[in-house]
Amino acid sequence: LKTGLTETHLSKLIHLKIEWFPFDMPTTIKEAVKIINPHIMVLLETEIWPALLYYLKKNQTKVFIINARLSQKSFTRYLKTKFLWKHLAPDFILATSQQDAQKYQQIFEKTTITTMPNIKFESIETDIPDSNTLEHLTRILPQTLPLTLLASVRKQEEKETLLILKKILTAFPEQVVAIFPRHMHRINAWKKYLTTQKLTVYLRSEITSPLTQPGIILWDVFGELKTAYGFASVVFVGGSLKPVGGQNFIEPAIEGAVTVTGPYYDDFAWVTDDIFKKGIIIKKQNWETVAQTILKSLKNPVNRSSHKQLAREYIASHQGGAAQACNEILKTQKFKSL
Repeated sequence: LKTGLTETHLSKLIHLKIEWFPFDMPTTIKEAVKIINPHIMVLLETEIWPALLYYLKKNQTKVFIINARLSQKSFTRYLKTKFLWKHLAPDFILATSQQDAQKYQQIFEKTTITTMPNIKFESIETDIPDSNTLEHLTRILPQTLPLTLLASVRKQEEKETLLILKKILTAFPEQVVAIFPRHMHRINAWKKYLTTQKLTVYLRSEITSPLTQPGIILWDVFGELKTAYGFASVVFVGGSLKPVGGQNFIEPAIEGAVTVTGPYYDDFAWVTDDIFKKGIIIKKQNWETVAQTILKSLKNPVNRSSHKQLAREYIASHQGGAAQACNEILKTQKFKSL
Protein backbone atom coordinates (compact mmCIF):
# COMPACT_ATOMS: atom_id res chain seq x y z
CA LEU A 1 0.00 0.00 0.00
CA LYS A 2 2.74 2.45 0.89
CA THR A 3 4.41 2.00 -2.49
CA GLY A 4 1.19 1.84 -4.54
CA LEU A 5 -0.68 4.71 -2.90
CA THR A 6 1.77 7.56 -3.06
CA GLU A 7 1.04 11.24 -3.62
CA THR A 8 1.73 10.84 -7.34
CA HIS A 9 -1.19 8.37 -7.59
CA LEU A 10 -3.68 10.45 -5.59
CA SER A 11 -5.53 13.73 -5.95
CA LYS A 12 -3.98 16.63 -4.05
CA LEU A 13 -7.32 16.93 -2.25
CA ILE A 14 -6.75 13.57 -0.58
CA HIS A 15 -4.71 13.33 2.58
CA LEU A 16 -3.74 9.69 3.08
CA LYS A 17 -2.17 8.10 6.11
CA ILE A 18 -1.47 4.36 6.37
CA GLU A 19 -1.29 2.84 9.84
CA TRP A 20 -1.61 -0.51 11.57
CA PHE A 21 -5.15 -1.29 12.68
CA PRO A 22 -5.50 -1.48 16.48
CA PHE A 23 -6.43 -4.68 18.28
CA ASP A 24 -10.18 -5.03 18.85
CA MET A 25 -9.92 -4.33 22.58
CA PRO A 26 -12.60 -1.97 23.98
CA THR A 27 -10.20 0.50 25.62
CA THR A 28 -7.92 0.64 22.57
CA ILE A 29 -10.76 0.96 20.05
CA LYS A 30 -12.58 3.56 22.15
CA GLU A 31 -9.48 5.76 22.18
CA ALA A 32 -8.81 5.25 18.45
CA VAL A 33 -12.37 6.19 17.45
CA LYS A 34 -12.24 9.24 19.75
CA ILE A 35 -8.97 10.49 18.24
CA ILE A 36 -9.81 9.83 14.58
CA ASN A 37 -13.54 10.62 14.85
CA PRO A 38 -14.36 9.03 11.47
CA HIS A 39 -17.42 10.15 9.56
CA ILE A 40 -17.36 6.97 7.44
CA MET A 41 -15.75 3.61 8.12
CA VAL A 42 -15.25 1.21 5.21
CA LEU A 43 -14.46 -2.40 6.12
CA LEU A 44 -13.45 -5.11 3.66
CA GLU A 45 -14.78 -8.63 3.24
CA THR A 46 -15.34 -10.13 6.73
CA GLU A 47 -13.74 -7.58 9.02
CA ILE A 48 -16.53 -7.67 11.61
CA TRP A 49 -15.14 -6.62 14.98
CA PRO A 50 -17.57 -6.13 17.91
CA ALA A 51 -15.69 -3.45 19.85
CA LEU A 52 -15.02 -1.47 16.67
CA LEU A 53 -18.66 -1.59 15.56
CA TYR A 54 -19.88 -0.67 19.06
CA TYR A 55 -17.78 2.50 19.33
CA LEU A 56 -18.42 3.49 15.71
CA LYS A 57 -22.16 3.28 16.49
CA LYS A 58 -21.68 5.47 19.57
CA ASN A 59 -19.74 7.92 17.41
CA GLN A 60 -22.57 7.97 14.81
CA THR A 61 -20.11 6.86 12.13
CA LYS A 62 -21.57 5.46 8.91
CA VAL A 63 -20.26 1.90 8.50
CA PHE A 64 -19.85 0.10 5.19
CA ILE A 65 -18.69 -3.46 4.58
CA ILE A 66 -17.67 -3.78 0.94
CA ASN A 67 -16.52 -6.77 -1.08
CA ALA A 68 -18.32 -8.66 1.66
CA ARG A 69 -18.20 -12.42 1.75
CA LEU A 70 -19.05 -14.95 4.43
CA SER A 71 -17.97 -18.58 4.54
CA GLN A 72 -20.45 -21.16 5.74
CA LYS A 73 -18.38 -21.68 8.88
CA SER A 74 -18.36 -17.96 9.74
CA PHE A 75 -22.04 -17.63 8.87
CA THR A 76 -22.98 -20.43 11.29
CA ARG A 77 -20.92 -18.81 14.04
CA TYR A 78 -22.36 -15.33 13.52
CA LEU A 79 -25.90 -16.67 13.30
CA LYS A 80 -25.57 -18.27 16.74
CA THR A 81 -24.68 -14.84 18.20
CA LYS A 82 -27.24 -12.89 16.17
CA PHE A 83 -28.63 -11.33 19.35
CA LEU A 84 -25.30 -9.48 19.73
CA TRP A 85 -24.82 -8.40 16.12
CA LYS A 86 -28.27 -6.84 15.71
CA HIS A 87 -27.10 -4.04 18.02
CA LEU A 88 -23.85 -3.58 16.09
CA ALA A 89 -25.20 -3.70 12.55
CA PRO A 90 -23.32 -1.78 9.82
CA ASP A 91 -25.35 0.69 7.76
CA PHE A 92 -24.52 -0.75 4.32
CA ILE A 93 -23.16 -4.04 3.04
CA LEU A 94 -22.06 -4.69 -0.54
CA ALA A 95 -21.66 -8.46 -0.94
CA THR A 96 -19.80 -10.22 -3.73
CA SER A 97 -22.62 -12.69 -4.44
CA GLN A 98 -26.33 -13.11 -3.91
CA GLN A 99 -25.59 -16.05 -1.60
CA ASP A 100 -23.33 -13.90 0.57
CA ALA A 101 -25.94 -11.13 0.59
CA GLN A 102 -28.58 -13.56 1.85
CA LYS A 103 -26.28 -14.77 4.63
CA TYR A 104 -25.54 -11.23 5.78
CA GLN A 105 -29.25 -10.32 5.67
CA GLN A 106 -30.05 -13.12 8.11
CA ILE A 107 -27.52 -11.69 10.58
CA PHE A 108 -28.14 -7.97 10.00
CA GLU A 109 -31.86 -7.81 9.21
CA LYS A 110 -32.15 -4.01 9.12
CA THR A 111 -28.96 -3.29 7.16
CA THR A 112 -29.18 -2.13 3.55
CA ILE A 113 -27.55 -4.93 1.57
CA THR A 114 -26.81 -5.17 -2.13
CA THR A 115 -24.31 -6.98 -4.37
CA MET A 116 -21.20 -5.81 -6.22
CA PRO A 117 -18.53 -7.38 -8.47
CA ASN A 118 -15.54 -8.63 -6.50
CA ILE A 119 -12.88 -5.91 -6.50
CA LYS A 120 -10.18 -8.57 -6.92
CA PHE A 121 -11.12 -8.60 -10.60
CA GLU A 122 -9.81 -5.01 -10.77
CA SER A 123 -6.29 -6.20 -9.95
CA ILE A 124 -6.04 -8.73 -12.78
CA GLU A 125 -3.48 -7.36 -15.20
CA THR A 126 -3.98 -7.73 -18.94
CA ASP A 127 -1.06 -5.48 -19.83
CA ILE A 128 1.61 -6.20 -22.43
CA PRO A 129 4.38 -8.30 -20.81
CA ASP A 130 7.82 -6.91 -20.09
CA SER A 131 9.48 -6.37 -23.48
CA ASN A 132 12.95 -7.56 -22.40
CA THR A 133 11.62 -10.83 -20.97
CA LEU A 134 9.41 -11.33 -24.01
CA GLU A 135 12.32 -10.81 -26.39
CA HIS A 136 14.54 -13.19 -24.43
CA LEU A 137 11.96 -15.97 -24.25
CA THR A 138 11.23 -15.59 -27.95
CA ARG A 139 14.89 -16.41 -28.61
CA ILE A 140 14.97 -19.61 -26.53
CA LEU A 141 11.51 -21.19 -26.57
CA PRO A 142 10.56 -23.69 -29.31
CA GLN A 143 9.07 -22.34 -32.51
CA THR A 144 7.93 -25.64 -34.01
CA LEU A 145 7.00 -27.74 -30.97
CA PRO A 146 4.05 -27.19 -28.61
CA LEU A 147 4.95 -25.92 -25.15
CA THR A 148 3.24 -27.34 -22.06
CA LEU A 149 3.65 -25.57 -18.71
CA LEU A 150 3.37 -27.24 -15.32
CA ALA A 151 3.20 -24.05 -13.30
CA SER A 152 3.48 -23.14 -9.61
CA VAL A 153 3.87 -26.76 -8.55
CA ARG A 154 3.92 -27.21 -4.78
CA LYS A 155 6.03 -29.73 -2.89
CA GLN A 156 2.92 -31.58 -1.68
CA GLU A 157 1.88 -32.45 -5.25
CA GLU A 158 5.25 -33.20 -6.85
CA LYS A 159 4.58 -36.93 -6.98
CA GLU A 160 1.30 -36.41 -8.87
CA THR A 161 2.85 -33.81 -11.16
CA LEU A 162 5.65 -36.23 -12.07
CA LEU A 163 2.97 -38.79 -13.00
CA ILE A 164 1.30 -36.17 -15.23
CA LEU A 165 4.65 -35.44 -16.86
CA LYS A 166 5.39 -39.11 -17.60
CA LYS A 167 1.90 -39.72 -19.00
CA ILE A 168 1.88 -36.73 -21.36
CA LEU A 169 5.42 -37.39 -22.62
CA THR A 170 4.65 -41.04 -23.28
CA ALA A 171 1.47 -40.30 -25.20
CA PHE A 172 2.71 -37.11 -26.92
CA PRO A 173 6.53 -37.09 -27.03
CA GLU A 174 6.87 -34.30 -29.62
CA GLN A 175 6.58 -31.40 -27.17
CA VAL A 176 8.58 -29.28 -24.76
CA VAL A 177 7.44 -29.24 -21.13
CA ALA A 178 8.44 -26.39 -18.80
CA ILE A 179 8.25 -27.04 -15.06
CA PHE A 180 7.91 -24.05 -12.74
CA PRO A 181 8.22 -25.12 -9.08
CA ARG A 182 6.35 -22.74 -6.78
CA HIS A 183 9.48 -22.39 -4.65
CA MET A 184 12.99 -22.19 -6.05
CA HIS A 185 14.51 -24.36 -3.34
CA ARG A 186 12.71 -27.34 -4.95
CA ILE A 187 14.76 -27.05 -8.17
CA ASN A 188 17.39 -29.57 -7.03
CA ALA A 189 14.73 -32.07 -5.95
CA TRP A 190 13.07 -31.76 -9.36
CA LYS A 191 16.39 -32.16 -11.14
CA LYS A 192 16.98 -35.35 -9.19
CA TYR A 193 13.49 -36.68 -10.02
CA LEU A 194 13.94 -36.04 -13.72
CA THR A 195 17.48 -37.35 -14.14
CA THR A 196 16.54 -40.50 -12.23
CA GLN A 197 13.81 -41.05 -14.84
CA LYS A 198 16.46 -40.59 -17.57
CA LEU A 199 14.59 -37.62 -19.04
CA THR A 200 16.25 -34.88 -21.09
CA VAL A 201 16.37 -31.82 -18.81
CA TYR A 202 17.56 -28.26 -19.48
CA LEU A 203 17.91 -25.61 -16.80
CA ARG A 204 16.32 -22.40 -18.02
CA SER A 205 19.37 -20.40 -16.92
CA GLU A 206 21.62 -22.46 -19.20
CA ILE A 207 19.58 -22.20 -22.42
CA THR A 208 21.07 -19.78 -24.93
CA SER A 209 19.42 -20.81 -28.20
CA PRO A 210 15.96 -22.09 -29.23
CA LEU A 211 15.11 -25.66 -28.39
CA THR A 212 14.55 -27.67 -31.56
CA GLN A 213 14.12 -31.09 -29.95
CA PRO A 214 11.59 -32.35 -27.40
CA GLY A 215 12.68 -32.05 -23.80
CA ILE A 216 12.01 -30.59 -20.37
CA ILE A 217 12.90 -27.10 -19.17
CA LEU A 218 13.33 -26.81 -15.42
CA TRP A 219 12.70 -23.13 -14.77
CA ASP A 220 15.27 -21.79 -12.34
CA VAL A 221 14.84 -18.08 -13.11
CA PHE A 222 12.49 -15.75 -11.22
CA GLY A 223 9.85 -13.49 -12.73
CA GLU A 224 9.22 -15.09 -16.15
CA LEU A 225 6.16 -17.25 -15.58
CA LYS A 226 3.55 -14.69 -16.67
CA THR A 227 5.44 -13.99 -19.89
CA ALA A 228 5.94 -17.71 -20.55
CA TYR A 229 2.15 -18.19 -20.44
CA GLY A 230 1.97 -16.32 -23.73
CA PHE A 231 4.00 -19.07 -25.43
CA ALA A 232 2.22 -22.07 -23.92
CA SER A 233 -0.31 -24.26 -25.70
CA VAL A 234 -1.63 -25.66 -22.43
CA VAL A 235 -0.95 -24.89 -18.76
CA PHE A 236 -1.56 -26.93 -15.64
CA VAL A 237 -1.72 -24.58 -12.64
CA GLY A 238 -0.42 -26.25 -9.49
CA GLY A 239 -1.25 -25.82 -5.86
CA SER A 240 -4.49 -27.50 -6.84
CA LEU A 241 -3.96 -31.27 -6.57
CA LYS A 242 -3.60 -31.00 -2.80
CA PRO A 243 -5.50 -28.67 -0.42
CA VAL A 244 -2.89 -25.90 -0.29
CA GLY A 245 -5.04 -23.03 -1.59
CA GLY A 246 -4.44 -23.10 -5.33
CA GLN A 247 -2.63 -20.60 -7.55
CA ASN A 248 -3.68 -17.93 -10.03
CA PHE A 249 -5.30 -19.79 -12.96
CA ILE A 250 -6.61 -16.61 -14.59
CA GLU A 251 -3.22 -15.35 -15.80
CA PRO A 252 -2.56 -18.14 -18.35
CA ALA A 253 -6.17 -18.05 -19.59
CA ILE A 254 -6.01 -14.35 -20.46
CA GLU A 255 -2.90 -15.13 -22.54
CA GLY A 256 -4.90 -17.64 -24.59
CA ALA A 257 -3.49 -20.88 -23.16
CA VAL A 258 -5.77 -23.81 -22.40
CA THR A 259 -5.70 -23.75 -18.60
CA VAL A 260 -6.27 -26.73 -16.31
CA THR A 261 -6.56 -26.74 -12.52
CA GLY A 262 -7.11 -29.46 -9.96
CA PRO A 263 -10.01 -29.54 -7.48
CA TYR A 264 -8.43 -27.34 -4.80
CA TYR A 265 -8.43 -23.57 -5.32
CA ASP A 266 -9.76 -22.05 -2.09
CA ASP A 267 -7.66 -18.89 -2.44
CA PHE A 268 -9.30 -18.22 -5.81
CA ALA A 269 -12.87 -19.31 -5.07
CA TRP A 270 -13.91 -15.65 -5.49
CA VAL A 271 -13.63 -16.11 -9.27
CA THR A 272 -16.96 -18.09 -9.13
CA ASP A 273 -17.93 -21.28 -10.97
CA ASP A 274 -19.00 -19.39 -14.10
CA ILE A 275 -15.39 -19.43 -15.27
CA PHE A 276 -15.54 -23.23 -15.40
CA LYS A 277 -19.00 -23.38 -16.94
CA LYS A 278 -17.86 -21.13 -19.79
CA GLY A 279 -14.83 -23.36 -20.44
CA ILE A 280 -12.33 -20.59 -19.74
CA ILE A 281 -10.70 -22.73 -17.06
CA ILE A 282 -10.93 -26.54 -17.00
CA LYS A 283 -11.26 -28.10 -13.55
CA LYS A 284 -10.33 -31.74 -13.03
CA GLN A 285 -10.45 -33.95 -9.96
CA ASN A 286 -7.11 -35.79 -10.04
CA TRP A 287 -3.76 -36.07 -11.80
CA GLU A 288 -5.01 -38.64 -14.33
CA THR A 289 -7.85 -36.46 -15.64
CA VAL A 290 -5.51 -33.44 -15.68
CA ALA A 291 -3.09 -35.43 -17.87
CA GLN A 292 -5.92 -36.57 -20.17
CA THR A 293 -7.06 -32.97 -20.61
CA ILE A 294 -3.54 -31.79 -21.44
CA LEU A 295 -3.21 -34.52 -24.06
CA LYS A 296 -6.58 -33.68 -25.58
CA SER A 297 -5.54 -30.04 -25.89
CA LEU A 298 -2.21 -30.95 -27.50
CA LYS A 299 -3.87 -33.22 -30.04
CA ASN A 300 -6.71 -30.77 -30.78
CA PRO A 301 -5.36 -27.23 -30.30
CA VAL A 302 -7.87 -24.45 -29.64
CA ASN A 303 -8.00 -21.12 -31.41
CA ARG A 304 -5.69 -19.13 -29.17
CA SER A 305 -7.01 -15.67 -30.01
CA SER A 306 -10.63 -16.75 -29.45
CA HIS A 307 -9.76 -18.31 -26.11
CA LYS A 308 -7.87 -15.18 -25.07
CA GLN A 309 -10.80 -12.97 -26.05
CA LEU A 310 -13.28 -15.13 -24.13
CA ALA A 311 -11.15 -14.95 -20.98
CA ARG A 312 -10.60 -11.20 -21.22
CA GLU A 313 -14.29 -10.53 -21.86
CA TYR A 314 -15.14 -12.57 -18.79
CA ILE A 315 -12.75 -10.53 -16.63
CA ALA A 316 -14.03 -7.23 -18.04
CA SER A 317 -17.65 -8.24 -17.36
CA HIS A 318 -16.79 -8.81 -13.69
CA GLN A 319 -14.99 -5.52 -13.15
CA GLY A 320 -16.50 -2.28 -11.90
CA GLY A 321 -16.83 -3.24 -8.25
CA ALA A 322 -14.49 -0.51 -7.02
CA ALA A 323 -16.42 2.23 -8.82
CA GLN A 324 -19.75 0.87 -7.54
CA ALA A 325 -18.48 0.81 -3.95
CA CYS A 326 -17.17 4.38 -4.27
CA ASN A 327 -20.50 5.57 -5.68
CA GLU A 328 -22.44 3.99 -2.82
CA ILE A 329 -20.16 5.66 -0.29
CA LEU A 330 -20.39 9.03 -2.03
CA LYS A 331 -24.20 8.85 -2.10
CA THR A 332 -24.28 9.05 1.67
CA GLN A 333 -22.22 12.25 1.51
CA LYS A 334 -24.28 13.86 -1.25
CA PHE A 335 -21.17 14.09 -3.44
CA LYS A 336 -21.15 13.56 -7.19
CA SER A 337 -20.85 9.88 -8.07
CA LEU A 338 -18.06 8.47 -10.23
